[in-house]
Amino acid sequence: MMSELMPFQSLETLKQVETLEQGFLQQEQQDCPVVHRFGPGIYIREVTIPGGTLSIGHYQKTTHLNIMLKGRVIMVNENGEKTELVAPQTFVSGPGRKIGLIVETMVWQNVYATTETDVEKLEELLLEKSQVWKDYKKEQDLLLSFDYSKDEADYFETIKNWGFDDKTVRAQSEEKSDQFRSRLAGIR
Repeated sequence: MMSELMPFQSLETLKQVETLEQGFLQQEQQDCPVVHRFGPGIYIREVTIPGGTLSIGHYQKTTHLNIMLKGRVIMVNENGEKTELVAPQTFVSGPGRKIGLIVETMVWQNVYATTETDVEKLEELLLEKSQVWKDYKKEQDLLLSFDYSKDEADYFETIKNWGFDDKTVRAQSEEKSDQFRSRLAGIR
């Protein structure tokens, strides 16, 4: 099972990580909420990642404290070295980028000494986001910027004309028992 879920047994370069990242960004993404916490001279970036997720972190520019509050993860660094971590864990790590197979839902905190509280500035200061990620984010932001109000109005008018309501249509379209996964799902 491990070899199926982690096809990158010997990552040797950052380019290989970005190639892997590009492939994964073409798949459906998990919701991994990030919470920003601030205290006197301290910034905590907390993320919750569901079990069964393969997570590729941004490049960390600085040495910082890590606190794993919950979960279990198998981490792979850029050199292909694997380490299994089980919460609770607290440790210091240096600059770099990590990949993790989240075995059990994980809550992870990166802790930084800083008085900055602007999240955009903090991300620029502490994280190096790959060009692959920047391109993906730009595309997603562009999709969100479209005005879909006419399409939405058309949708509601159409289902009304057919004698349905939104709740019924949503329940039918989200019913998993009659859905199948197409082999063409990943092809663009």
